[in-house]
Amino acid sequence: MQNDFFPVIRAALVVLVISVLLPIIGILHAFGSPRKLKAHALMCWLLIHIINIKIKVKGKPAKGMPALYVSNHSSYLDILVLWHLIKKPFVAKQEVNDWPVFGWSARFIDCIFIDRNVSKTEANIEKIKKLFMQGDGLTLFAEGTTSNGNRVLPFKSSMFTLLEHDLGGKKLWVQPVSIVYTRINNIPIGIHQRPYFAWYGEMSLVPHLWQLLKFYSVTAEVEFYPAVAAADFKSRKEAADYCYEKISGSVAHALTGRRAGAES
Repeated sequence: MQNDFFPVIRAALVVLVISVLLPIIGILHAFGSPRKLKAHALMCWLLIHIINIKIKVKGKPAKGMPALYVSNHSSYLDILVLWHLIKKPFVAKQEVNDWPVFGWSARFIDCIFIDRNVSKTEANIEKIKKLFMQGDGLTLFAEGTTSNGNRVLPFKSSMFTLLEHDLGGKKLWVQPVSIVYTRINNIPIGIHQRPYFAWYGEMSLVPHLWQLLKFYSVTAEVEFYPAVAAADFKSRKEAADYCYEKISGSVAHALTGRRAGAES
């Protein structure tokens, strides 16, 4: 861990990047300019380098097809890393829409906000269907919340409801994606260091980010599994179970060297 002057400089750079680029992205969004996505990608790239997130990638994201990228979720860093690699909007809970910075950023890149109000569920599905029918992709955090980073929470099959809807003949693909933080300053971390990355429960954002900025580097390991046609799944539960098995196994292997469910 570095002295306190080091994180002060990095924190100032984080504030500078967001203060300059986020308003520009907002203006581009207001005028319907596709350049907003490039500006957002630049902001994420800069923040990744300021925080010094070293990203190790296995596999490749599916491209050129309507795809649902299904991932685990433990940290706000996930958003930076996955946008940098996939560059597709996220499915986010409605509450995120009201968050400073995160909410603005999410709106500007056309994230889909899921309202818990049952009467609005169909409207949410229509938004997602329209996106897929345009041949685009979407990133889904299937746990529905953030975990403590030590394990993957059960996936909510309700999050896969959209797989049951007709997309006007478009073939939808599902790609499991795992993300896990494994090293601090190139040194492997254990269960007690995981909260330095994981942001969950009632944790406050600013103190958590301040602690993170004290480290020289953070290593994130991301694994893309081969995309599977959504039509190959008999139900949304089968799709959720398939993605959970792949992702939880990948996370367990990255953390312990063993696949989830493997016997000693």
